[in-house]
Amino acid sequence: MATQKLYAGVKLREVRTGLNLTQKAFAEKLGVSLPYLNQMENNNRP
Repeated sequence: MATQKLYAGVKLREVRTGLNLTQKAFAEKLGVSLPYLNQMENNNRP
């Protein structure tokens, strides 16, 4: 059975920009690194 990955990059970016946060500030609030958030927003990480 194949596992389907969920990519939410577009939604993450919409939420972040709606809150007027930079990637750095949003990453800190989420408790993830800036590079990881960038990869998620660009759909390189599920």
